Amino acid sequence: MLNPAAAMPERAGLDATHTRDVFYMYDIRGLQLRATFDTAAGDGLYTSYDRYGRVTINRERKDGTDYYLRHGYNVDSSRSWIRYPDLVQFNYSYSSGGQFNQIMDTANTVLADYNYNPRGELAQIDRAATAPDQAWSYDLIGRLASTGWSNAAAPLNPAAAMPPHRDRP
Repeated sequence: MLNPAAAMPERAGLDATHTRDVFYMYDIRGLQLRATFDTAAGDGLYTSYDRYGRVTINRERKDGTDYYLRHGYNVDSSRSWIRYPDLVQFNYSYSSGGQFNQIMDTANTVLADYNYNPRGELAQIDRAATAPDQAWSYDLIGRLASTGWSNAAAPLNPAAAMPPHRDRP
């Protein structure tokens, strides 16, 4: 079923790229199959699903070029991998209890390792190389008590990483 959205109201000084019609298409389950600009087959996002309603492919069409984001799943519906348009793939693993465990690259090198305390609360994320690791601790009733960073190549200062604002003196 294809439903074109209402046209944006015209107003003086608004560039035509900001008044484009958007077309939406859904399947019988109500899952969005596409959201496109100008025509039903124009630039936009196209989504494919498996029989269980899990996203298998996100295709972005931009200026006539398609970019694919592909997803794979385990039998329990947890994501097992994601592949980006440049064919870089990240694999995911889970503990026997179903908790997210590791992110690995295509060569199965661990990029991030998630560790949990005996109560199942996230306690630490160990990241590869010089990326900062994170740790959390909790009080006796499970409330977050502390958080910390370690293994950073330099002291972590989020404000220093921000680009200067143009309006600053």
